[in-house]
Amino acid sequence: MINDLIVQFAVLWGQTIGSATTPEEIERAEKMKQYDSEELLNIFSSWAEKYSDSNIEDSVEFFECMFYPFFTEKDEDEYNTDEIKTVECHLICCDTGVLLTQNDSLFQGYSIVYDHKYGYYDENQTAYKKEDLEKAIADARLYVNDGVDMTYAVISDQGICWCSEPFDSSETLGFTFAKEDVLYSIAKINGKIVENFIAIENNKEDHNE
Repeated sequence: MINDLIVQFAVLWGQTIGSATTPEEIERAEKMKQYDSEELLNIFSSWAEKYSDSNIEDSVEFFECMFYPFFTEKDEDEYNTDEIKTVECHLICCDTGVLLTQNDSLFQGYSIVYDHKYGYYDENQTAYKKEDLEKAIADARLYVNDGVDMTYAVISDQGICWCSEPFDSSETLGFTFAKEDVLYSIAKINGKIVENFIAIENNKEDHNE
């Protein structure tokens, strides 16, 4: 099991290098190439052991949860598996952007998420710990209040993931955008603020105040 995971992480590492296209990704790929086989074995072995103890079933998702904090938490040239701290966090995502109506040419491509009623032209996603839900809601309200007409913010439950410590809200974690995971939503529609415009499932808490 551990050996299979190490091989898979190595393949994903190589695929990440090979798929680099943006300047940032290319720069990161060049740094990734600097690790020798022994260093990579130590890294992947550490990740494989953590995966065995985690609640994340998808090994590819786990790789992403470990990989991005690895490159945002500290300089890669000073990486030491004993120095990097990762902890399991219950995360939520605040997805922000502009709503598109069915008359918009981009509607179809952006309406595959949430309730499909609008196109969700996303501009940014920010991770929060679940315990900071009220702060996320406050930030969402401020964002929409300050935005143009049709500005939206949707907060959804992302479940358990490995995160760097101290926590970095800018980490990219492969967010999902399912309607059943929505905890809170707000939008400015025809000049009016509308909270929970995406219906919350029965098992979710209503934060419309």
